[in-house]
Amino acid sequence: MKTSEDLAVLTNVSKVYGENNSRVIALNNVSLRLKKGEFTAIVGASGSGKSTLLHCLVGLDSVSSGTVNVADQALNLMNDAQLTKFRLQQVGFVFQAFNLLPNLNVEENIMLPLLLAGKKQNWEKVRQVAATLGLQTRLRHLPAELSGGQQQRVAIARALIMQPALLVCDEPTGNLDSKSGQEVMTILRQAVDELQQTVVVVTHDRKVAATADRVIVISDGEIANDVYRPEMAFLQEVI
Repeated sequence: MKTSEDLAVLTNVSKVYGENNSRVIALNNVSLRLKKGEFTAIVGASGSGKSTLLHCLVGLDSVSSGTVNVADQALNLMNDAQLTKFRLQQVGFVFQAFNLLPNLNVEENIMLPLLLAGKKQNWEKVRQVAATLGLQTRLRHLPAELSGGQQQRVAIARALIMQPALLVCDEPTGNLDSKSGQEVMTILRQAVDELQQTVVVVTHDRKVAATADRVIVISDGEIANDVYRPEMAFLQEVI
């Protein structure tokens, strides 16, 4: 049963790849609720199923069984065109690789999701989001003229411009030094606290996980632990 605070509900979700001798169970009967305005970190060993869980959550991968409901939409019932529209309108993505278009400046990279979604250009909104992330003096710079931390800020601004229901981040600090990584996590934390953004991060970094409200540990395709505000000692054991 979905409550008014739930943004996403996964019920008895399994994901199986291959058949017969090559059959691999990536997710095994996972049920999970994510609340609006919550910062969740998903952690686990390589191959544990955490990235598969993230992909099923946003419709990048289909489930073998079970249901996925995000922002009052049943993803498991959608076709490819419907899923693409859903992701454009409801999901912001931040990856380890910044995925900025090198021939577009900061302003243009941030504007891109609006154009892809068929919406009107809104330069004022772009500048507001850029200013929130400390990019107001970099608007005409190309990605190659920015530091790694600044490029990731642009990627976050691009993800936030559509005011998505869900912001998902896959190893967002993986290509950054520790200082830049901490700055990015501070920005994500502010997005939750000040903008009431719902954020889900997949990470191998315990410092990143410590920024979250909630840490979900995935092991062998199942939820092994689900902890709110975990102690660093706990994170040192599981990451």
